[in-house]
Amino acid sequence: MRIRFVLFDLDDVLGHFDQPRFRQSLGDLTGRTLSQVNAALYDSGFDHEADLGQFGAADQLAGIAARLGRDIAETDWVEARRAALTPWPPMLELAWATKKEVGIGIFSNNSLLFRRNLAAIYPELTVLFGDNILVSADVRACKPAAEAFLAALRRVDAEPSTTLFIDDHAENVTGAEKAGLHGHVFMDAPHLWQRLHAEGVL
Repeated sequence: MRIRFVLFDLDDVLGHFDQPRFRQSLGDLTGRTLSQVNAALYDSGFDHEADLGQFGAADQLAGIAARLGRDIAETDWVEARRAALTPWPPMLELAWATKKEVGIGIFSNNSLLFRRNLAAIYPELTVLFGDNILVSADVRACKPAAEAFLAALRRVDAEPSTTLFIDDHAENVTGAEKAGLHGHVFMDAPHLWQRLHAEGVL
């Protein structure tokens, strides 16, 4: 069946996310070390819970403050996240070209706080993808779970059998394929151009 929708991961597909830099920035804002940030927000499972949609944006900020011992303004969190995400122009070019041929969307393991501020973090994406930007918190399920992909596709009115999913993590691509989507493990823009050409998209 011909591909009619292309679903992109965000971090490390449409831009490079420097996660250590972001975590260090949170430490700088709260006077905590990187190891303390890792323990409080990541090893504890708090960040994953946020990605599952268990906290709204305000509650996530409050939870960060409670765990790190100092309030963080939403604008400071957004700036730290923005500074850690470097857009990849070749991927934006590819996505624009793809949009001329088929539907496109984003599905990323991220929180409602991230989703609310994406226009400030990576404004090019909101122009390019419009309403077809979803995070795991929107569907209360994270990749690579099959139900996460199926819930995301329902939101963008796409069918698994005609959707190509692109992610830099092989386990997420495998999860998508188990849910009935086509999958592509992202390496770089040239390889993805080749795959889209082979699929008859470009």
